[in-house]
Amino acid sequence: LTQTFRCTILLLGIGLFFSPAKASNLPAEHQPKHGICGVISDGEVSPWMIDLARTGEVVVHCIAPTEEAADKIARAADKAGVGGKLLVESIPAKPLPYRDYILNGLVVEKSDGIDFAGALRAVAPGGKLCRLQGGQWKVTVRKRPEGMDEWTHSYRDAGGNSGVSTDKFVKFPLGIRWHDDLPFNLSTSMQSSNSWTNTRAMAIVDGRVYYITNCARENLRRTGNEMRAAKVTQDQYVIARDAWNGTPLWRKKLGDIFYGGLFYTARAPMVALNGKLYAVTRQKDLLEVDGATGKTLRKFNTDFLPS
Repeated sequence: LTQTFRCTILLLGIGLFFSPAKASNLPAEHQPKHGICGVISDGEVSPWMIDLARTGEVVVHCIAPTEEAADKIARAADKAGVGGKLLVESIPAKPLPYRDYILNGLVVEKSDGIDFAGALRAVAPGGKLCRLQGGQWKVTVRKRPEGMDEWTHSYRDAGGNSGVSTDKFVKFPLGIRWHDDLPFNLSTSMQSSNSWTNTRAMAIVDGRVYYITNCARENLRRTGNEMRAAKVTQDQYVIARDAWNGTPLWRKKLGDIFYGGLFYTARAPMVALNGKLYAVTRQKDLLEVDGATGKTLRKFNTDFLPS
């Protein structure tokens, strides 16, 4: 009897020591790396939500089933120091309060009455819809619909003359999905004829928007009169954002304002293709940049270009 009792205690100890994690703990490989993650919560504090918000790269929007559950999750987020990145509401989940393609991931811990076909519409291409069923995660990757175009060069493509998209999804009435940086232009002393054209290049590819602009918050350190009077007025930045919801991804300073010789159209040279971005700095260096991270991969000097 004594031996049986000891064995039982030992087995219980082993069982507790090797007990599996909470069933609803979403594996890291299914969590978005940036952007917005929607969660239809079961009302419990899920450790993966805290950890994902702690990365600082993802805003977690959690829909709790009750006010009490929302308060409990919000308190846990505040205690973990991620209250600004994990936002909790107790609002109806039917219908889902998300517009099409807005989320980089949608996690459904409590699936009662959820229309999963409608839920998948809220997920951006490349994102995942993860639903918990019977203690197991069912994962669906949102595919990019056929007919969506990309814009890799100033005039759409390397041809340089079209300037016309072939996208089949752009229809009237049009609207605004998101707004970036400053809601106004910054005056400059460079080329008065186009001093208000703050954004001088844009590309939309790989689910990201890249643009070159001096209309950035870093340029607010001087008054308008000071900027107009200065020889070097503001810095230009190349900025990357998630194309679906505008989440900032990275930004890189290119130096003070220059036009790359394209004065008439006020364009700055930039190309985005195959996961990489190419832009020119004030020092005339051509940069090859990783489109996902903003890390400079290579730098080419352009002082002596071959003729």
